[in-house]
Amino acid sequence: MAVIDFALVEASFSAAAHSYEQAATVQQQMALQLATAVAPVLRHEGHYRILEIGSGPGNFTQTLLQQINLMAKSNAAHVTLDLVCNDLSASLLKLTMSKVQQWMPAADAPAARTSAAVAGTEVPAAGAGAGLPAVVAGTGELAAEASAGAGAGISVLHCQQVTGNVLQAQTLEQLHSCGPFDLIVSNAVFQWFPHLDKSLQTLQTLLSPQGYLAFSSFAHGTLAELKAICGEEHGLRYLSGREGKEALLAAGLLPCYWAQERVQHYFSSAREVLRHLKHTGVNALSRERFSVREMRALLQRYEERFSHQQGVVLSWCPYMVVAQKQQRHSSKADICGVRSA
Repeated sequence: MAVIDFALVEASFSAAAHSYEQAATVQQQMALQLATAVAPVLRHEGHYRILEIGSGPGNFTQTLLQQINLMAKSNAAHVTLDLVCNDLSASLLKLTMSKVQQWMPAADAPAARTSAAVAGTEVPAAGAGAGLPAVVAGTGELAAEASAGAGAGISVLHCQQVTGNVLQAQTLEQLHSCGPFDLIVSNAVFQWFPHLDKSLQTLQTLLSPQGYLAFSSFAHGTLAELKAICGEEHGLRYLSGREGKEALLAAGLLPCYWAQERVQHYFSSAREVLRHLKHTGVNALSRERFSVREMRALLQRYEERFSHQQGVVLSWCPYMVVAQKQQRHSSKADICGVRSA
């Protein structure tokens, strides 16, 4: 497996900030499925602390809040949230925060003060000129609908940004100061962790005793066509479903929900395949550059082997999981027993 250069990952996803939302169709499907699966964790009335790792442009953030809101309304519950959004990319975090704003109470700005934690500093909403711009209380229809006292639904009372690699000591220390969390969520991020088992063991320390970890990632077979052309040693090593479940159990996390599938997309050419990966930031694996001759040869081999009537194929094997920290039984947020899809 290639050594991951997280500075390159950050630069690649930042560059794809404005193309990601339209191009990342697989990730959007994963976001909806994961958000739907995890929403029952917060179905009861109360206050919850949520950490999202790798929030990106906020697509999953928005989808998650929508699904929790639907769940709360179906249970005639009012749910309030403290939300911490983490990402490597400051530019992507800005997009996330703009989407969170509409879920914040419009009539109670002091209760909805938001801060941006950047390099260990915290900037209150009144000081948005320093560091990342902070989000103020929302004024949209969603905010009015979800405001305190509006009945069933959700409202985000506080939202904080933490920029940095969640596995590095400085960022992890900031997150510990914000926790513990009732729920940690992440969509299409954990494949970037070089050692999933160790990463899960670290993340479960951020959970409350009854907390849940919910994430989606990619399993073995993802980008199989590219690996067949470039070699297995190039790119990320995608774990099998069995390896993923073993890593969860080893970290003291009990899977309550597991779904895995295979998705194939077709493109007009091999060059369009690579362009798609660039637009989603997925090409952030190496600073190595191919020569024109090497690139032409690669594209030709790809099209010779993987062209079909529908077009040139690229495969993904996404999986979604919800797991609970193995502590005493939680009557507040019990979804264990939900069968795998």
